[in-house]
Amino acid sequence: MQIQAYQFIKYDRNTSIEHIEKVHNTGAIICFDFEDGILNPLEMDMSASLKAEAREIFNTLYSLIYNFNKDIKIGIRLNNIKTSDFEKDLIEIRGKTFDSIFIPKIEQPDEIQLILSKLNEYKIEYKNLIPIIESKKGFENLANTLQSIKKLSKIAFGHCDYNLDIGAYPFFHQDSWEYWKWITVITATIERNGIQLINSPYLNTANETFFCSMLDYITKKKNYFCGQFTLSTRQSELCKSRESNDKNFTKNLENKNKISVNKNLALELVKEFEANNKLKGLSKSNNKFLSFQEYLASKKHISDTRLINELCFVGGCFPVQYNVVFEDLFHQRLRRKIEDDYNNKLN
Repeated sequence: MQIQAYQFIKYDRNTSIEHIEKVHNTGAIICFDFEDGILNPLEMDMSASLKAEAREIFNTLYSLIYNFNKDIKIGIRLNNIKTSDFEKDLIEIRGKTFDSIFIPKIEQPDEIQLILSKLNEYKIEYKNLIPIIESKKGFENLANTLQSIKKLSKIAFGHCDYNLDIGAYPFFHQDSWEYWKWITVITATIERNGIQLINSPYLNTANETFFCSMLDYITKKKNYFCGQFTLSTRQSELCKSRESNDKNFTKNLENKNKISVNKNLALELVKEFEANNKLKGLSKSNNKFLSFQEYLASKKHISDTRLINELCFVGGCFPVQYNVVFEDLFHQRLRRKIEDDYNNKLN
C-alpha cells in the first residue's frame, strides 16, 4: 500500500541530478528546506549566510531539474512569514513553479491570506499551498483557518516545533499515545473541511518495523492522510513498497505521560546532538535523527534552576483522559498555573 512521500533532501554544491533522480524514482516529491534545516545550531549568527547559500544552490538545482525533463515534482519549505528571511526566499524563487509550497508555523488565516498575496506578487506558481501546524495557537485556530481559506486541500503537522511550543519534555514522538491524541484532534477538524494531513517526520530511521506499521495505519485512513514527510531515501522507498504488517499499530504505542526526566538524560542528548551536528537543523546518531527543537528544549531543561516540588494524583483513568490532549489535561494546566504564580517547578 502506497502513501505519498515528501522527502526533505540534504543538498549542497555537490548534489547531483543523479541523486535527485534516485529520490524521484521512489515516487517522492523532492522537498528543499529554507527554514529549520538551514541553520547552524551551534553558531546561530552563521545561519543568515547559510540560508543565502542554500537559496543560491537551490536555484542551480532547480535549473538542473527543469532541464532534466523527467517530471520531477518539487516542494519547498519557506521561512516563517514573520521573519526577514521570508521576503528573501520569495525574491530567490520569483517566477518558479512548484508542486508544493510549505509554510511553517501558521497560526491564523490572515497569515495565509498575506502569503497568497505575496506568492501572486512574485509570480510563483504552485499546485498545493500547505500550512504546517507547529504551535498551540495554530492548533487551536485550525478550524477557523480552514473555514476562512478555501484554497487549501492539505495541511501538515510539525510535531517537534509543537512539543517545543507547549513545553513538553522529553518530546512526544510517534511512539507515544500523546502524539496520536494530537493527530485525532487534527483529523477530526480537517475531515469537516475535506482536507488531508501530511504526517510529521519519524526521526528514528533505525526502527523500520515501527515506521512500516505506522505507514500501514495511515494508509488505511486515506480519508484523513495524504502523505508522510521522510528524511531518507529508504523511508521514501518504504512509503512506496513494503511488506504489510497485520499487527495492531496501537499496540506499539506507549503512554509517555510520566514523571519528569532526569537532567542527565538531557545532558546526554545535548552532547550527542553537538558531537554529530554538521551545521544543520538535525543531527544524526546511530541511525536516529535528533531535532534542533529537542536540543533547545534539553538545554532549557538543564539550565532550569527553579525549586522543584512534587505532587501526586491518584485518579485511575482521569489523569490521562483519552479525549484530552496532553497540554490540556487538568494536571498540566495546574502545573503551569503554579509555576507561573510561584516561580517554581512542579513534577
